[in-house]
Amino acid sequence: QSGLIFIEFYVYLSGVTISNGEWFSLATLSADASDSWSRVVLANVGRINGSSQNFMHLMHVPQQGQGGWTYQTTNSADQFVMNTWTKVSICLNLHPANGYAKLWQNGVLVSEAPVQGACGVLHQAHFGLYAPPTLSTGSVYNDDLQIREVTACPY
Repeated sequence: QSGLIFIEFYVYLSGVTISNGEWFSLATLSADASDSWSRVVLANVGRINGSSQNFMHLMHVPQQGQGGWTYQTTNSADQFVMNTWTKVSICLNLHPANGYAKLWQNGVLVSEAPVQGACGVLHQAHFGLYAPPTLSTGSVYNDDLQIREVTACPY
């Protein structure tokens, strides 16, 4: 089964300082039904491509452990702003051969990438406080979370 999944929610992130090499996961989406979460796609916030600003970006694309995008914004107007409600929208296709992910921030496309090595099904999802151990403080609030199977993503 190869379904197209649309995920949308609001996030409020505060008390977090993300340094170079650090990240904060807003959503962890897994095509693995086991406890190992061996194939995931993440919607992260962090500094990318040497930027001093934080941007939302996809991770573990196209393969697990990679960060290769077909599109990624580094426009200052698209940076992720802490201490404000932000609308996060994700279109996810986990097709084994033709998968892809798209990520929007407040209706603006910020990251897009192919997804390879998935099984066609979203088995698990995690939203909340997930970051490397070097981020020792922070609060995250999620609201209006929707996960739906769709025939086409609305954006």
